[in-house]
Amino acid sequence: MSTENDPDEPYDVGYKKPPKHTQWSKGQSGNPTGKKKKEQSLLDQLKELSAKEIVVHQNGVAVTMTQGEAMLVAVFNKAMNGDLGSIKFISQILGISDADLSVPKAPELSENLLGVLKTHADWVGVVETAHSELAENSDHPENEENDDAAY
Repeated sequence: MSTENDPDEPYDVGYKKPPKHTQWSKGQSGNPTGKKKKEQSLLDQLKELSAKEIVVHQNGVAVTMTQGEAMLVAVFNKAMNGDLGSIKFISQILGISDADLSVPKAPELSENLLGVLKTHADWVGVVETAHSELAENSDHPENEENDDAAY
């Protein structure tokens, strides 16, 4: 028989041999609640939150992206609508100076650009003529009777 298992045997108490009544019983932990977890910093919490995935509907289509990406899309959309704070935020991230944003460069006029402008002006004239003819036709009562018959 072994002397470790017999509780009646005398036990030498000393260096690395604590008294039997102060030792942990078999299966008992010395730290049942465990080590306390370190509290997360605000930056770590923000990173964790921005990494979570969400479903966003863009143009009627469900798209999966992180909350951080969705936030950037929202800021970019506000900038596109003219929100100055959003424009400055995006320009800072991209490294664009305010001087680059404030003075737009004039386009160089070429034959192709002039042709496009003339075509646009022609179409504007056609649309205005169609609107005026449509307004004239809707003012005459005899045209309303013919319109009702068509339906």
